[in-house]
Amino acid sequence: MALSLSAGVTLSNLATQYVSLPDTGRFLLQAVIVLAVALSGVSFVLHKQGKSLTEIDVVLQELPKTFTLGLLVAVLIGIASWTPAFFVGWLELTQLRWNDFFIFLIVNTLVLVAYEAFPEEITLRGLGWSSLNNAWSTRWATTVTLVLFLFTAGTASTFTWLFSSLLGIEATAPTLFPGDPIIYVVQLSLFHIALTQARQIPMRGAVGIAIGFHLGQLSVVRILFNSLPWLNSGWDVAWHSEWALLLVLVHIILSALIFHLIARRLRNI
Repeated sequence: MALSLSAGVTLSNLATQYVSLPDTGRFLLQAVIVLAVALSGVSFVLHKQGKSLTEIDVVLQELPKTFTLGLLVAVLIGIASWTPAFFVGWLELTQLRWNDFFIFLIVNTLVLVAYEAFPEEITLRGLGWSSLNNAWSTRWATTVTLVLFLFTAGTASTFTWLFSSLLGIEATAPTLFPGDPIIYVVQLSLFHIALTQARQIPMRGAVGIAIGFHLGQLSVVRILFNSLPWLNSGWDVAWHSEWALLLVLVHIILSALIFHLIARRLRNI
């Protein structure tokens, strides 16, 4: 996954030296490259393991059902987690621009699915988690993939800096963790647990549930925080209490619990 991300960033930056691209176009190009490299990598590993590509085919065939389940959990639990904050005055919606919001939903979905949700889930919690789970145990598979997940961004930034330097492209110095390391580790650890809980639901192509949740949870955060400098969510939200920040974790934890309950229910049927 780290190689996919670094390839996407490096090659898109290289392309902008020859073709003028707006920020949206650059990120869409990154997403396409990341998805292509990730799928190629998974196909190569499956071939080396002597396995067929039917595992990917199953994920794609079941995606409408599994993806919808993951997305619904993310959206509904997101509404349940964040709505009270508006009623108690922690958050205030000062303006909603519908045109910007609809554009955001389309572009963010395309970029987020291709750049993060789909390639990350099929590599890390798809191929990686499944292989480790079959070889060892669910606990070990979850722990090892968590460590890999936490260091993906740092590894990707290192590869990006290295490849960019070799190609003569300006690049920022590599960093181990983007942002505050404690917040990063706590939030991504809980996010990983929720995604692996989704992954363990006894359904064909269950990794699709993780893909849907990945898209939904991050989209809710990006809408409320309006956190993409290159794409406005259309939501202007005034933050009146820092306690509201904890709702990001509440959203993730409640979703993990729901996935656990769904899995237990289906196993008992």
